[in-house]
Amino acid sequence: NLIKTKLKTRLADCTLDLLKKEPSFDTIAYNKLFSHFCSNNPYVEQLWEIMKQHGRAPNVHVYTTLNKCYSGNTKRIEELRQDMKDRNVQPDSMYFGSLLKYSVEAGDKQTYENIIAEMKQYGIEPNAFIYLILAEGYSRTGNVEELKILYHQMKQFNIIPASFIMESMINCFGKAKLFDVVTDLRKHMDQLNIKPTIQTFNSLIFNFGKANKLKEVNEVLQQMKQADVKPNILTMNSLINVYGRTGMLDIVVEIKEKMNQLNIKPTIQTFNLLLDFFGKAEKFDEVPRIRSEMAHMNISPNVITFGSLIDCYGKANKFKEMNEVLDEMKQANINPNFIIMNSLISCYKNAGRFEEIAEIKEQMDRLNIKRNVGN
Repeated sequence: NLIKTKLKTRLADCTLDLLKKEPSFDTIAYNKLFSHFCSNNPYVEQLWEIMKQHGRAPNVHVYTTLNKCYSGNTKRIEELRQDMKDRNVQPDSMYFGSLLKYSVEAGDKQTYENIIAEMKQYGIEPNAFIYLILAEGYSRTGNVEELKILYHQMKQFNIIPASFIMESMINCFGKAKLFDVVTDLRKHMDQLNIKPTIQTFNSLIFNFGKANKLKEVNEVLQQMKQADVKPNILTMNSLINVYGRTGMLDIVVEIKEKMNQLNIKPTIQTFNLLLDFFGKAEKFDEVPRIRSEMAHMNISPNVITFGSLIDCYGKANKFKEMNEVLDEMKQANINPNFIIMNSLISCYKNAGRFEEIAEIKEQMDRLNIKRNVGN
């Protein structure tokens, strides 16, 4: 990683040195470089100065990219906005979208309302792209009421999203558990002859499943079948999560068998889910079989794997097995995290084994791991 970082730094330095000596690069090339250096503001600043020195005038696309580069840096974005006005560069919907994205996520309602008002002054009405940015922002901040208002506005102004925007909208409203809107959007997709993709179906399964809406999950699976869309590993992991969480382990087994039939290879996430659900159900006979399959596929357990096993064995008072997992974890050179240590304390507390609790607390203090309230 250190070598990669040094190589990237050296390459960036060489690129900037070349640009200083070579004035022939156009604005499009500079915009691509801004995008490439976006995560490194000092390079962006140097590139900006070189661009100005060579007399290359930034266009609206450059300012849009710079808004992304300076995400969260309100002062710098405002300076660029003023520079844009001084140069008489006309903003477009993508530019306003880049401004809206960060103000919405910051929950700054006054700012994004001002941005929309400014858009209208330029004769730019909010389109499906703008509504998607707003929806994503409201979804991340959990602002359900604003999402509802947003959807009513879309219907009022007859905003019809393109296919990729429709998929993202479904995900946003699904996360907010606005399932009447999700259903409405799906109907719109059919009416507009927009074919749902695997991403659409995965989003629906994940969000319906999270809300324990099993009837709707099954309906989505039927729609997938009718649309001849094949499930992928994300679909299967979501289904295992849905049915495992509700204790329907017979269906979980069927899903795993279906994965084998479709040649969908399980991931560490798949095995972690299986171990967690079978462990919580105290079906410990399944654990060696699952672990054996992991080893056969060369999938090494991670801290989540060990955490699930420790928690399940501990709650079942299987302390011998729990300590074996702790030893295996130590041999794998994986340190216990906050969740594991607090889980150990809870398990020993329930069993009245207070000497072990004292040892764990000392270890947590050495590792600077915080305890849960009450532990």
